[in-house]
Amino acid sequence: MSTLKEAKAAIEMEIARIESRLTLLKISLEHLEAALQQSDVRRQTVVSAPGAKPIKAAPAMSTQGNSKPLPKTGELFWLQFLSQEPKPASAVFSSGLAALSIKAASENARILRQRLSVVLSTMAKKGVIQATGTERTKWYAKA
Repeated sequence: MSTLKEAKAAIEMEIARIESRLTLLKISLEHLEAALQQSDVRRQTVVSAPGAKPIKAAPAMSTQGNSKPLPKTGELFWLQFLSQEPKPASAVFSSGLAALSIKAASENARILRQRLSVVLSTMAKKGVIQATGTERTKWYAKA
C-alpha cells in the first residue's frame, strides 16, 4: 500500500509542476501577444515539422503610408471597375486605388497590384471577363 501512496504523491507532484509551468507559459504568452499588439510589425512563424527550422512569413497587413489595412478585394471588388468597353489593367488598378484612397507609392498599392493581377487572370480563365491582347498589353472587359 505504501508504494501506491508514493506513486500517487509522485503523480500529484508532477501535476503540480506541470500546472506551474503552464501558468508561466500563459503569462509569457500574454506578454508576447501584448508586445505584438504594440508593435506595427507582425510576423508569423511557421514550423513545417517538429524540429524543423522556423520560416518567417511576410509581415501581415503592412500599412506603410496608409492608416488602415487593406480590405478584401476579390472578384466583386474589381468587377465594379470593368465594363463592356475594354480597359487596360492599369486603368482598373487606378480605379481601385482611388476607391480605397490609397497612395500609388505605398506598400498597400504594391499589394493591391499583386491582388489585381491574380484576380484578373483567374476571372479571365473562368470566363467572367474577357482578356484581349498579350502579356502587358492585355485589355479587360466584362464577358
